[in-house]
Amino acid sequence: MRKYIWLLLIVLPLLSQGQVIIRTDLITDSKLKDDHVPEDEPSPTIGSGDMLKYSLQGTLPVFYEQNDSGQPSAWLIGFNAAYATMSNHDAAKALVPSKLFNAGLNLAHVRPLSERWLLMCSLGAGFYSDTHDTSWQQVLGSGGAIFAYQWRPNLLVGVGGGVSNALGLPMLMPMLYLRYSLEGKYEFSAELTSTIKIAAARKWDEHWKLELNALEGDGMSAIVKREGDWKLFGMMQLSGSISPVYYFSEKTSIFASVGVDYARSVQLSERSLKSIFNDNTDYRFNPAPHISIGFRYGM
Repeated sequence: MRKYIWLLLIVLPLLSQGQVIIRTDLITDSKLKDDHVPEDEPSPTIGSGDMLKYSLQGTLPVFYEQNDSGQPSAWLIGFNAAYATMSNHDAAKALVPSKLFNAGLNLAHVRPLSERWLLMCSLGAGFYSDTHDTSWQQVLGSGGAIFAYQWRPNLLVGVGGGVSNALGLPMLMPMLYLRYSLEGKYEFSAELTSTIKIAAARKWDEHWKLELNALEGDGMSAIVKREGDWKLFGMMQLSGSISPVYYFSEKTSIFASVGVDYARSVQLSERSLKSIFNDNTDYRFNPAPHISIGFRYGM
C-alpha cells in the first residue's frame, strides 16, 4: 500500500495553491535494504546511493475574487518540475534510475458551495521519465475533486477523489484534505495538501523565523523500460529538519534546512491495478542526513 501513498503525490499537487518554491535537496549516501526476509531476520544490504534534487513548484492565479463572506473563487494554473540525479552502487544500480525527471501542468478551480463548504478541483498532465528512454508512455494524465469543510477559521478538512493513469488504465483513488494552522509568535501547522507536513515555528522578528519540520513527505516517480516492458518506478521520502528562514518582505523569503531522511523507499512494479496491493517489490534506504536550500514566494 505504500505505492498508493506516492501515487497520490501525482494527483495532490494539482490542488496546491498559494506559493512558488524553488529548492535544492541533497540526501547523502546510505545503504539500500531488501525487506524480503522474515520479520525476525535482519534486512540484507544490497547496495547504496545518494540523491541530488532540484525542484520548482507553484501556481499562477488567472482569476481571483472573494464573496461577501470572504470565501475565495479562483482559477489557477499550477506547475511543478523536479530533476534528480542519483549515484547508486552495487544492486541499487539495477533497481534505482540514475536520473529522474518529473514535470506537470494543470488547471485548478476553487469555489464556495455554501457558507462553510468549498469545492476544489483540477485537471492536468505530466511527464515522468528516467531520461533514458523517452516515450508517450511517460505522459500521465490526472485530475481530482475535493469537497472541503471550513470546520474552524484555521481548520479546513475535505474528502474527494483523484484519477490517474499511472497504472495503465485510469484509476480512481479516494483523497483526504487537511489544513490546520496556529499563527502568532509561535506557529504550528499540519497539512495533507500538496504534501504531507507537520511543522512548528517561532518568529524572532520581521525578518527571521526558525522552523521545525517534524514530518515532511515528498516523492518522485517514472515510467521506465525494463526488459522490454514499461514499468512503474516510485520513490517516497519522509524527512524532518530544522530550517532558519530569512524574509526579505512579508511574502518573499529564503531558507536553509538541515535534517534527516527518516525513510526513502523505492518500488518497481508492473503497470497493473492489482500491483497496488503487492508490496513484494519494496526496498528502502537507511536514514541519511538531508540538507536543502531554497527560495519561497507566498501569494
